Amino acid sequence: MLEEKDVQFNEEEDDLFEEDHQTNDSIGQVVEDVKERVKEYAESEKVQETISKVKNQSINAYNTVKDKVTSNETINEFVENSKESIKNNETIQNLVDKSSQKVNEFRQSDSLKNTIDKAEELTGKVSKSIFKGLRKIVKEKE
Repeated sequence: MLEEKDVQFNEEEDDLFEEDHQTNDSIGQVVEDVKERVKEYAESEKVQETISKVKNQSINAYNTVKDKVTSNETINEFVENSKESIKNNETIQNLVDKSSQKVNEFRQSDSLKNTIDKAEELTGKVSKSIFKGLRKIVKEKE
C-alpha cells in the first residue's frame, strides 16, 4: 500500500499550494468588496428615493389601469398609453441606466479581471502538479 512517506513533493508544489491559498484569499476579498459596494449602492439615499418614486408610480399606474378598465376604455388604447408613459418616464429610464452602468463597472473592474486571470493560471498549475505527482507514483510502481 502506498504511504504518504512514499510520495515526494518538491518545493515548487508547496509554492503552488501557497499561491492557491493566496489566490483564494484574493478572490474572497474581491467577492466581499463587490458585495459591500452593491450593498452600499442599494442602500444609498438616491437609490432608495428612486425606488420610492418607482413604487409610487407603480401604484399610480395600477390605479390608472383600474380606472381605465372600469371606465370601459379599450385595452389597446390603455396598453399603448401605458407603454409610452413607461418609455418616457425619466425616473424609470434613470434607474435602468444607472443599474446598467453599475453592472458594467463591476464587469470591467480590473481587480476582478486580475483575480480571475490569477485563478485560471493557478488552476492550470495545480492541475499540472497533481498529474505530475500521479505520474511519479505510477512510474515508481512500474
